[in-house]
Amino acid sequence: MRDKILVLGQAGVGKRRLVDQVMASGVPINEGAVRLWTIDTKYFTAPVTFWLDTLPDKVEPGTVEAFDQVAEAVAALVFVFNPAHPATFARVEPWAAFCERHDIAVRLCVAMPATPTEDMFGDFQDHHQPTTVAPNLPPPVSTDPYEDWCIAHGFEFVDAALTPLEGDNPGDSKEGISRVREALETHTWESLQRKAPGTGGPTRPAPVHPDADVAGAFEAFLHGPGDLDEMVQALRQVRTHAQGLDNGSRQDLAALVAHAFLSRAGAEDDVDELRASGHHAPARFE
Repeated sequence: MRDKILVLGQAGVGKRRLVDQVMASGVPINEGAVRLWTIDTKYFTAPVTFWLDTLPDKVEPGTVEAFDQVAEAVAALVFVFNPAHPATFARVEPWAAFCERHDIAVRLCVAMPATPTEDMFGDFQDHHQPTTVAPNLPPPVSTDPYEDWCIAHGFEFVDAALTPLEGDNPGDSKEGISRVREALETHTWESLQRKAPGTGGPTRPAPVHPDADVAGAFEAFLHGPGDLDEMVQALRQVRTHAQGLDNGSRQDLAALVAHAFLSRAGAEDDVDELRASGHHAPARFE
């Protein structure tokens, strides 16, 4: 099922902050790299999942292609960058081809101004100042170069600094974080559940996301102790909670878990062998 939102960007560009602000009116159930959100509008609800991934400073062969096997689950790609550092925008180029290859419906490039904390520490991890020069971009005196690239490659450019999330009037053209949310809310999600006539409106509570237990178990597996026995136990928990998912969602989760297990076990040779044989797994999650 295409109900995933892939959020990409280098360390320190504000990916988590963006997702937090977009989810402000939703029900955040999980705080890790897998974030669950139920879109709740007047006419429908749609349980969706954010996948957050930190891109490395240096692009390795196969990094983008590693996502091909889970692309069928991705309906939206949100690339986040710091407009004051053009190098953080350079990583978007190969993702344009990914979006074309897999017909990704929602494609956003979001310019997020950094906070002092992010400048110092990144997205709660070590922040390494990017050294790559962005392709054909002048010094960031304006956002025009970014907007031009987005127009040429089928992305929508959103400047998150334009307007605050609060204060938008109905019917106004949305900007900033409000526009990111609007773009996601107006997509026709495969997980969409229409509301019965007369039951819409903001007073109706959002349903619990069906993948909440799965996401919690997966986060425990990703960030739990490194002891092999405990890793296997965490993996069993993921498997148990995944029994209630549809076949497509189970396949997506299996691909993520396989790569995470190999990475946590230190089986780099196995990962290389998988990639060499054409069976790619997603890159690391933050």
